[in-house]
Parts: sequence; structure tokens; C-alpha cells
Amino acid sequence: MPGEDLREEPDEALRHDLRRLPRQRFVSLNPGFAFSGTDNLVDLGVLDSLAFVELVDEVQQRYGIAVHDEITETNFGSIAAICDCVEGSRLR
Repeated sequence: MPGEDLREEPDEALRHDLRRLPRQRFVSLNPGFAFSGTDNLVDLGVLDSLAFVELVDEVQQRYGIAVHDEITETNFGSIAAICDCVEGSRLR
């Protein structure tokens, strides 16, 4: 139907960009470190509490969204969760 978004997967460009963000900002000293889109970035040690706040701020600025109640590890703990949060915020 026209205007209906039937995508099940997050926008691939968004996912690619978000996958690069933690690498550029938080894992640059360990370039061989690997993580998947569903890995918990806090549990892996990619993000500590300060890096978590910096990531939320960067995502808000980069994608022009505002998150308030959504600032949780559930919404920002993995690349897949961040994609869902960004796409959900864009739909509001």
C-alpha cells in the first residue's frame, strides 16, 4: 500500500553508520575488537557509563532525535537496539 513501510530490518545505511560509531569513538585503541549488532556493548566493555552518555548524545545530535524516557540499556545497549530506537523516534 502507498505510504506503508513494510521493512522488517532497520535501514542498512543507519545500521552501518551506527556500527561505525562505537568503533570510531570507543574502540579505536583496539581495532581488531569484534562485536555483532546484537551484542550488549556495556557487557562487552565497549561502553562504560560515561561512554554510554556520550553515545546517547552523539546519536541525538547526529540523527536529530530527542530521547528522554528511552535512555536505557534496553534501547542503547546494542547496535540493533539503537537502530530500533532511532527509527522509532523518527516515526513519532
